[in-house]
Amino acid sequence: MAQATGQNGVPHFDKLVLSPRYLKAQDGYLRKHPQHRGRVRRVLERYLTDLQAVDRTLIHNPRYRIYHSSISDSDRLVDLPVAGNGAAQTILLNVGRHEVVEWAAHYAGDPQQELANARELRPRGSTGTHRRAVPQPSSDESSGRSTSRSCKAKPGTYGEYLPYQVIRRLVGDEMAQTVFDTRTTVPLVDAGIDQDVADQLETMFINLLPAEPVQTPVPQVGSAPAIEITADEVPTLLRIPLVKFLATVTEEQRRLIQRPTGHLMVVKGAAGTGKTIVGVRRIEWLLRQPGLFAEPKPILYVCYNQVLRQAVLSMLEDILPADPPWHDRVVVTTAWSLMGKLAHSIGGNHGPKLLAGQQLVPLVHEVRQQVQAPTLRSQRLSDRYVLDEICEVILAFGLHKESEYISTAQKRTGRGIPLYQVERKYIWDVFEEFNRRCITSDIAPYEWRPWKLAEDLPLSPEPTYQAVVVDEAQDLPPAVFRCLLRLQAGQENSFMVLGDVAQNVYRAAFRWADTGLHVAGGHVTILRTCYRTTRPILEAALPLVERQRAQLGEDLVLPEADPDGADGPMPTIYRAASEEDELRFVTESVWDEVANGTPPPNIAVFADDRQFLHRVATGLGELGLPYELFEKPDGKKGLNLADPSVKLITTYSAKGLEFPIVFLAQVTRRKYWGWSNEAQDQARRRLYTAMLRAAWRLTLSTVERDASPLLDELRLGERAIPNGGPASPRQHGSDEELPF
Repeated sequence: MAQATGQNGVPHFDKLVLSPRYLKAQDGYLRKHPQHRGRVRRVLERYLTDLQAVDRTLIHNPRYRIYHSSISDSDRLVDLPVAGNGAAQTILLNVGRHEVVEWAAHYAGDPQQELANARELRPRGSTGTHRRAVPQPSSDESSGRSTSRSCKAKPGTYGEYLPYQVIRRLVGDEMAQTVFDTRTTVPLVDAGIDQDVADQLETMFINLLPAEPVQTPVPQVGSAPAIEITADEVPTLLRIPLVKFLATVTEEQRRLIQRPTGHLMVVKGAAGTGKTIVGVRRIEWLLRQPGLFAEPKPILYVCYNQVLRQAVLSMLEDILPADPPWHDRVVVTTAWSLMGKLAHSIGGNHGPKLLAGQQLVPLVHEVRQQVQAPTLRSQRLSDRYVLDEICEVILAFGLHKESEYISTAQKRTGRGIPLYQVERKYIWDVFEEFNRRCITSDIAPYEWRPWKLAEDLPLSPEPTYQAVVVDEAQDLPPAVFRCLLRLQAGQENSFMVLGDVAQNVYRAAFRWADTGLHVAGGHVTILRTCYRTTRPILEAALPLVERQRAQLGEDLVLPEADPDGADGPMPTIYRAASEEDELRFVTESVWDEVANGTPPPNIAVFADDRQFLHRVATGLGELGLPYELFEKPDGKKGLNLADPSVKLITTYSAKGLEFPIVFLAQVTRRKYWGWSNEAQDQARRRLYTAMLRAAWRLTLSTVERDASPLLDELRLGERAIPNGGPASPRQHGSDEELPF
C-alpha cells in the first residue's frame, strides 16, 4: 500500500474518500454516540496527518487489504486503501461497534466503483481556517460573576471557539486557563484532561464551529456519490448531519419530482412526508431539463412564513449551481410579500398597514355601534366572532357581493353557533362599514390584501411564471390562489400545490375544494409515510387530529410511521411549579444537551411568547451557549439554520422546519385552548404541528396551575417528568439514542 509522505517524513494519506455506506454509518453512529464526535474527528485527522498514531490493524479479508482502527474500546472504523489519481488515499467503508470488523472480513464490493463517483466537499469561501464561532466577553459580568482574568483568546486555540465560562463549567477553575490556551490541533488528553471531559470539550468545539455554507453533492435516487475530504475539512464535515445532504428521495417522491409538466399536481402529504423536499427538488428538476421551456420565464415558489422561505433558499443554494446564476430563474417568496408587490405594481403603493386580526377587535366593536343589529341574537354575537367571520369567510374567500356571502355554501363547523340569513346580512353590513374604516384609518387585516387583489388584479394574457410551487397550502386563504391563477392566465396546469389540512394553524378552516383548483382524480397524490419523526412522538400527537376526522373529512391525511424508522424515546412533559421554574428547566436542559454532545443547531426551543424566548436567550447567554432568536414578525429576517447556535423560535414561525431535539414550552390553557370549539380544534392542530417538528426527542413544558387540557389528550404513558423533577430530560428514562 502506497502512502504519501508529509512534513518530517510522517506518512499519511492525501485524501479520504467517504463512501455513501460510510456516510450513513457515521450518521447512525453519532446519532447513538454524540459524545464521540471528538474521537471520530481525531481519528480522521490522524489518517491525514499522522497515520502512525492511528491504532490500525489488518483484517483477514480474502480479496482486499482492509483495516480497522480504534475509536473507543468497542468502536471501530473500517478503511480500504487504494491508489487513485496519483495520490495515496483510502476509502472509509464503515464505522460502529466492533461487529463492523466481521462485516469487513466478508466485504466483496468494488473499490473502483466506490471511487468513480467521488466528489469533493468544499466549504464555500473556506481558506482552511476557521472563523470565530461565538464572541468572547472580556469578563463574566453577563453571568453575574466577576473574574480578574482576561478572556482574550489566541487564534487557533480552544478559547477562540469555546466561551471561558463553558470551559470552566466542565473542567473547573484550575484547568480552565490551560484548556482555553490549548491549540485545537492538540488532543486535550495530552494537556492532562480526563478522556471523557476531553471528548465533551472537543465535541463542543466541533459543534460550535462557524457556519460555513457547504457545497454538497446532489442527492440521487438509488445511490449517493462519495465525498473526498482533506484534513481541514474534517471538523466541518462532522458538524453537519450528513444524512440531510446525502439522503436519497424515495421512489414515490421521485415520481412526483419528475412527473411530466402540463397539468395540475396536488400533493396531500401528512406531517414529515417530505412535501417541502419534493417542492424544492421539483424546481431543481425543472431547471435541469434542457429545452423544457420555450421562454426564459422564472419559476415561483410561494409559502406562508419567512422562516420556511429562508430554509428553502438555503436548500436551493446547496443543490443548484452558481453558474448560471439560479437566482435569476427562481423567485422564492412568502405569499404576503408577493401580494404586497402585486398591489404596488397595479396601484403604486402597498395599501393599508396589515395587522393580525386580534388587533382589529376594537375597530369591529366601534363599527358595530353604528350598525343596527336586526335581532337580539345578532346583537349578542361577540366582536371576535364577527371579526373571524369577516376575515375567515368574506375576505379569505374573496367575496365582493352580499349575495355571494349570503348564498355561500361555506360552513364554519365547530363553533356551535350557526349563522342564519338575517345574521349574515347583518355581518355583511358590518363588513362594509369595517372596510370603509380600514381604508380611512390605513389599517386592515392580512386577508384584506388578497381580497382586494382578487378583484383588482388584471387577468394576465399569458402565464407570468413557467411553473408555480405552493408549499404549506393549508395556511393560505383561498383568495391567494385566485390571485395566483390570475397571474397564470387562469391556467392551473403549471401548479404544484403541497399541503396538509391537519397542519392548518393560521386559518380557522381549510378545504382543498375552496382553493379554486380542480383537486380530484389523477391530479392528487397522497403521501402518508412520516420520515421525519419517531414512532413514539407520532403516536403521542395523533390523538390531537384524529378527533377532527368529522370536520376535516376526506381532506385529512393521517401520517403513518416509517417501518424502517427509529423507535426513539417517549415524549415527556415537565410540569413546572412556576414560570421561573419552567424557564430554569428549559435553559438547563439545553445546556445538558450541548454538554452531552448535541450540536446547538440541532436544538430548538419553541414558545408562543417572545418575551419568554428573550428570557431563555438571556439564560443561555449566561451559560456561554450561542443562540439565535427569530423575533421579527414582519418577515424581514430569516433564521440562519446552519449557524452553530440553539434556535429560539415562536411556535407559528416553526412551520415547515424540523430539529432533532425540541423543547416546546408554555403549553398552557392560555396559549393552547380557546374561546370556542373551533378555536380549540385550531389549538389542537397547532400543538400537533409543533410536536411533529421534533425528529428525535420532544419535551413539553407547562406551569402546572395553568396546564392546557390538551396535554391530557396526548399518548404519553407514564413518561411525564414530575413537578420539580430533574432539570435534564436525559436524566430520566432508559438508554436514549440521538439522531446526529
